Amino acid sequence: MKKANSFLYSFFGLVIFQVFISMEEILGGFTGYLITLTDKVHNKISFFPVININDQTMIFFSLILIVILIFIGTTLFFESRWSKILVMIMGGFEIINGGLHILTSLYFMRYIPGSISAIGLIIFGLLVIFIRPPLRREATDDEQ
Repeated sequence: MKKANSFLYSFFGLVIFQVFISMEEILGGFTGYLITLTDKVHNKISFFPVININDQTMIFFSLILIVILIFIGTTLFFESRWSKILVMIMGGFEIINGGLHILTSLYFMRYIPGSISAIGLIIFGLLVIFIRPPLRREATDDEQ
Protein backbone atom coordinates (compact mmCIF):
# COMPACT_ATOMS: atom_id res chain seq x y z
CA MET A 1 0.00 0.00 0.00
CA LYS A 2 1.28 3.43 -0.86
CA LYS A 3 2.41 5.60 2.01
CA ALA A 4 -0.05 8.36 1.08
CA ASN A 5 -2.97 5.89 1.23
CA SER A 6 -1.82 4.64 4.64
CA PHE A 7 -1.69 8.23 5.82
CA LEU A 8 -5.25 8.93 4.61
CA TYR A 9 -6.58 5.72 6.16
CA SER A 10 -4.88 6.57 9.43
CA PHE A 11 -6.45 10.01 9.46
CA PHE A 12 -9.84 8.51 8.57
CA GLY A 13 -9.43 6.14 11.53
CA LEU A 14 -8.60 9.11 13.75
CA VAL A 15 -11.84 10.84 12.74
CA ILE A 16 -13.85 7.66 13.35
CA PHE A 17 -12.37 7.21 16.81
CA GLN A 18 -13.07 10.86 17.64
CA VAL A 19 -16.72 10.14 16.80
CA PHE A 20 -16.58 7.01 19.00
CA ILE A 21 -15.01 8.82 21.95
CA SER A 22 -17.54 11.64 21.65
CA MET A 23 -20.43 9.17 21.73
CA GLU A 24 -18.85 7.29 24.64
CA GLU A 25 -18.41 10.54 26.60
CA ILE A 26 -21.96 11.75 25.96
CA LEU A 27 -23.68 8.42 26.62
CA GLY A 28 -21.51 7.72 29.68
CA GLY A 29 -21.97 11.10 31.37
CA PHE A 30 -18.38 12.31 31.12
CA THR A 31 -19.34 15.82 32.28
CA GLY A 32 -19.89 14.54 35.84
CA TYR A 33 -16.39 13.09 35.94
CA LEU A 34 -14.99 16.29 34.44
CA ILE A 35 -16.43 18.35 37.31
CA THR A 36 -15.03 15.95 39.91
CA LEU A 37 -11.58 15.81 38.32
CA THR A 38 -11.19 19.55 37.80
CA ASP A 39 -12.42 20.18 41.36
CA LYS A 40 -9.69 17.88 42.69
CA VAL A 41 -7.08 19.68 40.60
CA HIS A 42 -8.49 23.05 41.75
CA ASN A 43 -8.07 21.98 45.39
CA LYS A 44 -4.35 21.35 44.74
CA ILE A 45 -3.74 24.27 42.33
CA SER A 46 -6.06 27.10 43.27
CA PHE A 47 -5.90 29.00 39.95
CA PHE A 48 -7.03 25.95 37.94
CA PRO A 49 -10.72 26.38 37.01
CA VAL A 50 -13.45 23.93 37.92
CA ILE A 51 -15.04 23.00 34.60
CA ASN A 52 -18.80 22.61 34.88
CA ILE A 53 -20.47 22.11 31.51
CA ASN A 54 -23.78 20.51 30.65
CA ASP A 55 -24.36 17.69 28.18
CA GLN A 56 -25.58 20.01 25.41
CA THR A 57 -22.35 22.03 25.57
CA MET A 58 -20.35 18.80 25.49
CA ILE A 59 -22.25 17.69 22.38
CA PHE A 60 -21.62 21.09 20.78
CA PHE A 61 -17.86 20.96 21.45
CA SER A 62 -17.68 17.36 20.22
CA LEU A 63 -19.46 18.24 16.99
CA ILE A 64 -17.21 21.26 16.44
CA LEU A 65 -14.11 19.08 16.91
CA ILE A 66 -15.43 16.48 14.47
CA VAL A 67 -16.27 19.16 11.88
CA ILE A 68 -12.77 20.64 12.27
CA LEU A 69 -11.22 17.19 11.76
CA ILE A 70 -13.32 16.58 8.65
CA PHE A 71 -12.45 20.02 7.26
CA ILE A 72 -8.74 19.43 7.85
CA GLY A 73 -9.11 16.00 6.23
CA THR A 74 -10.57 17.52 3.10
CA THR A 75 -7.55 19.81 2.78
CA LEU A 76 -5.39 16.71 2.33
CA PHE A 77 -6.73 16.34 -1.20
CA PHE A 78 -4.93 19.56 -2.12
CA GLU A 79 -1.69 17.73 -1.26
CA SER A 80 -0.13 20.80 0.20
CA ARG A 81 2.58 20.89 2.83
CA TRP A 82 0.54 22.95 5.30
CA SER A 83 -2.43 20.57 5.25
CA LYS A 84 -0.25 17.56 6.09
CA ILE A 85 1.44 19.47 8.88
CA LEU A 86 -1.97 20.53 10.21
CA VAL A 87 -3.14 16.90 10.17
CA MET A 88 -0.05 15.84 12.12
CA ILE A 89 -0.73 18.58 14.69
CA MET A 90 -4.30 17.28 15.06
CA GLY A 91 -2.87 13.78 15.48
CA GLY A 92 -0.76 15.09 18.36
CA PHE A 93 -3.79 16.81 19.86
CA GLU A 94 -5.77 13.57 19.70
CA ILE A 95 -2.91 11.65 21.35
CA ILE A 96 -3.06 14.12 24.23
CA ASN A 97 -6.87 13.85 24.34
CA GLY A 98 -6.73 10.06 24.51
CA GLY A 99 -3.88 10.12 27.01
CA LEU A 100 -5.79 12.42 29.34
CA HIS A 101 -8.78 10.08 29.23
CA ILE A 102 -6.63 7.10 30.15
CA LEU A 103 -4.80 9.04 32.89
CA THR A 104 -8.16 10.13 34.31
CA SER A 105 -9.33 6.53 34.34
CA LEU A 106 -6.13 5.46 36.10
CA TYR A 107 -6.48 8.30 38.62
CA PHE A 108 -10.01 7.25 39.62
CA MET A 109 -9.07 3.55 39.26
CA ARG A 110 -12.29 2.81 37.37
CA TYR A 111 -13.85 3.16 33.96
CA ILE A 112 -14.27 6.76 32.84
CA PRO A 113 -16.39 7.43 29.71
CA GLY A 114 -14.04 7.77 26.77
CA SER A 115 -11.30 5.49 28.11
CA ILE A 116 -11.96 2.65 25.69
CA SER A 117 -12.05 4.79 22.54
CA ALA A 118 -9.03 6.71 23.80
CA ILE A 119 -6.85 3.73 22.92
CA GLY A 120 -7.91 4.06 19.27
CA LEU A 121 -7.26 7.80 19.33
CA ILE A 122 -3.73 7.24 20.57
CA ILE A 123 -3.01 4.48 18.04
CA PHE A 124 -4.35 6.41 15.04
CA GLY A 125 -2.79 9.66 16.26
CA LEU A 126 0.60 7.93 16.36
CA LEU A 127 0.01 6.44 12.91
CA VAL A 128 -0.84 9.86 11.47
CA ILE A 129 2.35 11.31 12.93
CA PHE A 130 4.72 8.47 12.04
CA ILE A 131 3.39 7.48 8.59
CA ARG A 132 3.91 11.05 7.31
CA PRO A 133 3.90 10.95 3.53
CA PRO A 134 6.70 12.86 1.86
CA LEU A 135 5.85 16.55 2.07
CA ARG A 136 5.83 17.86 -1.44
CA ARG A 137 7.54 21.21 -1.86
CA GLU A 138 5.04 23.80 -2.98
CA ALA A 139 5.65 25.16 -6.45
CA THR A 140 6.70 28.78 -6.61
CA ASP A 141 5.64 31.24 -9.31
CA ASP A 142 9.01 30.78 -11.06
CA GLU A 143 8.52 27.01 -11.43
CA GLN A 144 5.00 27.18 -12.88
